[in-house]
Amino acid sequence: MAAVYSPRLRPGTPVSFPVAWSDLADVTPADFTVRTAPALIGDADPWTALMPAPQPVPTELVEQGRTIPAARAQALHEELRRKHRGEGRRRG
Repeated sequence: MAAVYSPRLRPGTPVSFPVAWSDLADVTPADFTVRTAPALIGDADPWTALMPAPQPVPTELVEQGRTIPAARAQALHEELRRKHRGEGRRRG
């Protein structure tokens, strides 16, 4: 789990950045870096009003997340994007 706007140790230094479902197909992780994020955020976090109240994350869930390889996490994200677009699971 990553906090919103936290930098990633990857080329270009991308940051975790919230994206509306309606904008998901039009962006890539490279669009949100430590250099571009401040201008996108502006003077206030535009997502503050949309976020639910903070909730504790169960310890078991945190431990389980540590066992997921990065490639698997990326595949899970792609699966969620496909489901949102109504494409379902692709089989090759």
